[in-house]
Amino acid sequence: MKHLSKIVLLIIVMIGNSACQDYTTFRDVEKDKSLLIPHNLIVFDSQQGNEGVKLKISYSVSKNKTENKIVEKIVTLPCVLEMEDVVMKYDSLNFMVGGGWSKESFLKGARRIKQNYSKGGSDYFRVENLSDKEVEFAIIGKQSLVLENNNIIKSHPNPIYKGVPLLYLLKPDLSPNRNLFVIAAKSYKEDNGLISSESFLKKVNWKPNSLGEFDRSDLPFSATSILDIYRTQSEYLYLRYFQYSIGLLGINSKNIYYQNLWTYYNKKLYGKIQGKQTLTNKGELPIVALDFQIDTKLEQF
Repeated sequence: MKHLSKIVLLIIVMIGNSACQDYTTFRDVEKDKSLLIPHNLIVFDSQQGNEGVKLKISYSVSKNKTENKIVEKIVTLPCVLEMEDVVMKYDSLNFMVGGGWSKESFLKGARRIKQNYSKGGSDYFRVENLSDKEVEFAIIGKQSLVLENNNIIKSHPNPIYKGVPLLYLLKPDLSPNRNLFVIAAKSYKEDNGLISSESFLKKVNWKPNSLGEFDRSDLPFSATSILDIYRTQSEYLYLRYFQYSIGLLGINSKNIYYQNLWTYYNKKLYGKIQGKQTLTNKGELPIVALDFQIDTKLEQF
């Protein structure tokens, strides 16, 4: 068996050497690096009335950009919880594939996020309901707005509601305050697993006093109205604008990416805390501003 293993190893090395004659591959891993990252926003309210309702909340925030400290506070309802940035640990992976070390052969690296739910960890979050009433909560993504060519939206805060990130509806001053473009579906068809679609650049208006179909009189949304959307209108929540634009064509199936966050990614953006109960994040609450659909915690950068 040992002799056979040596033969197999030799064959692998020979194949690897042959494959590398025309391509140079370099792999570099750095472990336990630190990343300062924003928290998502969390809103709280109770349908049973807010009088006498108090929550004891504890979470981690950056202490000195390399380690965290614990913040504890008592809040009354309705509440929009805004937390400071937090330090998250990750491993970086950089690699090159090509005929040499030129820029053309460089591939962007990736980072493997190290989520930590213990006290002081980046994902530590605990809420104690001090009242006898049921409390609702919802998470609003604070992911960065990423542009291509300075005016085409590549990614945005999630989820979006009627074509606008909930973050901007809740906090209009955080909107980009300019007209931008998104890639939207002009036509879309699925037939026996085959997809055919046509897209175009669509202008979107994301300004503090005019967000999509919502104007100054509608803004800002309250914690209560945000929770109502999560509770009763979740079919209108999307994770990508292109998916939303497909819905405008009368094809609603693309909303499943939001609906199946729990099924595929074990992520929950809406929930309830019963009276005298405590909610502790064990991985289901995406409280830091990463893509909700990150799988295996491997993210390109």
